[in-house]
Amino acid sequence: MAQQREVIDTVSKACAYGDFDALRRYVEADPTCVNAPDEQGYIPLQWAALNNRVAECTYLLSNGADINAADSTGQTALHWAAVRGSLPVLETLLRNGADAGLEDARGYTICHVAAQYGQTAVLFHLAIKWGVDVDSPDSDGRTPLHWVRGAAAAARRAAAWGAAYKGFADAIRLLLVLDCRYSLPDKEGCTPLHWAAIKGNGEACTVLVQVGGARERGRAEGEEA
Repeated sequence: MAQQREVIDTVSKACAYGDFDALRRYVEADPTCVNAPDEQGYIPLQWAALNNRVAECTYLLSNGADINAADSTGQTALHWAAVRGSLPVLETLLRNGADAGLEDARGYTICHVAAQYGQTAVLFHLAIKWGVDVDSPDSDGRTPLHWVRGAAAAARRAAAWGAAYKGFADAIRLLLVLDCRYSLPDKEGCTPLHWAAIKGNGEACTVLVQVGGARERGRAEGEEA
């Protein structure tokens, strides 16, 4: 059992650090390890996706890795690819049939995760190329626009993963351009603007007021005409 656990952990590390030769060696010896979770409950495909390891992802998939397999929190390799904005891996997974609509235990889709980490390019790619709904609510009634809100909290999460923190204002602008609901309240009655104010994100507040407000005024004028 201890030896098997060591093999699984080695496979996970090979996927995380891009050691393709080690990955191939262990998979050839035991093909079942492609879907075996490590001690933390995460599968090799998640580690490869998080670290943008296209070759390792492709190899795992060609050797039977479950593309939509989820960990104990319900997150899949797609969710993990969104954390660091790994577009090449994201595209590889989607082309091989990954389900972008899958929700984790909190109702987060890949779009919620991308918004939480300020991954504007991921949101754009999903919406424009793949037609993914970037305005769906999670279990608490919060859309990705609700989550593009708290720079400080998200920066801490991003730092914990070693990810580069990106500007959230751009993500807000994109979601508004994509016609995401600006004034939708969550289950606590808070809109995206409320959350931006609660988190003390002045730039997010400014963008939401200026862009979102202008959009609402434009709609009102159109209805009057």
